[in-house]
Amino acid sequence: MLPLPLTLAKARRLWHQDFEAQCAAMPLQLRSRTHQARLDAEGQVLVPARTEHYYVQPKAAPATAKELMTDLVFMSVRALERSNREPGFDFAQVGTDAAPQAPPIAVNCKSLGKRRSMSSRSVRTHIDLLLKMGALVRKAWHGTRADFELWINPKYVWQAPEMPVESDLDRLQIGAILNSEPTKFPLSVAFETLETRKLETSQVDKLVVATPPAPKLETQATLTGNTGPQPDPEPLGAAAETGQAGARRRPRAEARKLAQTAASAPKTGPTLAQKRLVMSFWAYARPQLYGDVAFDEAQHAKAQNAIWFGVFAGFQAGLSEREYELYHQQALERVDLVADWLKRNPGRFLPAPYAEIVKGRGYFDRENGLGFVKTEEWLAQKMLRRHEYHVATTLRRAGAEMRGWRLKTAGKRVLALTAAQLYHKHLKKVQALRDPRALDKFYFIAAGGKV
Repeated sequence: MLPLPLTLAKARRLWHQDFEAQCAAMPLQLRSRTHQARLDAEGQVLVPARTEHYYVQPKAAPATAKELMTDLVFMSVRALERSNREPGFDFAQVGTDAAPQAPPIAVNCKSLGKRRSMSSRSVRTHIDLLLKMGALVRKAWHGTRADFELWINPKYVWQAPEMPVESDLDRLQIGAILNSEPTKFPLSVAFETLETRKLETSQVDKLVVATPPAPKLETQATLTGNTGPQPDPEPLGAAAETGQAGARRRPRAEARKLAQTAASAPKTGPTLAQKRLVMSFWAYARPQLYGDVAFDEAQHAKAQNAIWFGVFAGFQAGLSEREYELYHQQALERVDLVADWLKRNPGRFLPAPYAEIVKGRGYFDRENGLGFVKTEEWLAQKMLRRHEYHVATTLRRAGAEMRGWRLKTAGKRVLALTAAQLYHKHLKKVQALRDPRALDKFYFIAAGGKV
């Protein structure tokens, strides 16, 4: 079984932890600082001169070497993910315990120097220092004008072999999501709703009689849709005896009223259309934003759960199905904006789609102000620019045709219209923009002015 690559965030965090540990293990250095004497206007000594001694914690490597190693770790993780997808790929077995070795990365001093704004000589010096620290295992030098190969320490590249096996979403039936086939969903995820969260975090008032919960089924669907043996459900009689008087001691009218209220209560579970929107969004966003990252089934479920709350806000906005479809299309357009931003900034990476350590730090979490929520401003600015472009184009075409009609230089179709017909033709187009400023400018152009 091939090792499962680490995510970029985990690999970066592991390298930074090792770097801080190596810095802390270095011995303290004694430094001294001399303070000159302070004299007054007459030359008398107010504060005598003194020498201060103190200790400082040195660093194992400069900060530029630390950031350079971060880039190399990211490049190695990407290379391992690409190699892991190649059919028939097998790691080279080296060492006494037959440990697999990560594939090398081909780099050169010129490209690495541009990423960190340093010279080629500094890049070679930092690489030699990283070899001594153990962050790099081996280097194959091919000259100053050719690419050389670097081998990263395997602990920054992949997880332990006992981790779960990768199950990429690309091997599942993505087309079934987009074609609205409810029986061929790639993942049957039981999404966590706001009602279930409140039920877990709030304290149940035991004095109020509630309807007994429905008994659990002997089999329950897992993430992949398979069923298996489940533990036996707890007896309902034990819950009725603790904390409440029981339904038998209640009047029949009150018990009948509670039963009618419970029967008429609406179902709060996720609908099939809501699941389809979340799954189709993740099916589109994953190759665009995390194309080189491998996800297993549990990670796919966590990502979709983050999208459920972070992108669609748990579907608690009360919008209609058509409005949610429109919002879904806008969310896909926001994904395109992020993908274009990644292409313009090849050295930048996105965090994990869900929170790994700190709650609310996932990219799709609504609490993360610098995550996917930030793209709402990007989309608003793009729509504003698009609207301004349509306004300018409509007014420019209206002014050109009206001026050509007056000068008799326009086309035959324009000259065949009367002045009133031409005026109302462009007036309807400007009114469709729903912009009062554009309407004022059109009146000014129709009067013979220029904008």
